[in-house]
Amino acid sequence: MSENGSIKGKVLDPNGLAIPNVNIQVENTGLGAASNSDGSFTIRSIPHGNYTLVATHLRFEPINIQVIISDNNPIDITIQFKRERIISMDEIVVTATRSEKRPEKVPQPVVHISRSEIERRYQYNVGEMLDFVPGVRLIRAGATVGADYGISIRSLNGGSSSDKTLVLIDGRPINNGWDVHL
Repeated sequence: MSENGSIKGKVLDPNGLAIPNVNIQVENTGLGAASNSDGSFTIRSIPHGNYTLVATHLRFEPINIQVIISDNNPIDITIQFKRERIISMDEIVVTATRSEKRPEKVPQPVVHISRSEIERRYQYNVGEMLDFVPGVRLIRAGATVGADYGISIRSLNGGSSSDKTLVLIDGRPINNGWDVHL
């Protein structure tokens, strides 16, 4: 007879809508999972005992739930976040020029991602938000959590033209424009 159990479930926002990319961890065990696009998750091979499940998402206050794993029947649980997390930060301006310019003064196309659009989407990180910008393609290697990301700008397949993009932070280059590595 196995001495391990499992937890399966679904994660919801305060309005009852499914949330993807929520981290659910069994505290102090190294076991956990991330919720799928439909909010579902499964954590397997949990030794019998009393545990605290910790559910975290960038948009919501973390939740702790006490569970008891006592037999081989999976525990079915629904986790519903109660409060949104308030995160305030300064505006981030990304330009294709050496200095900051008003969008209407720049000869290149400009895309503005508004605060309301960021709040409306459940994107895990900035890279996933940029994946919706025309001409920008997110390239992910690996799973959602801990993946390596690359960005292809104005190239359909990440080919030779995408490695020639010079990246500046506060007017200082972080690559040489001919080297793919940042």
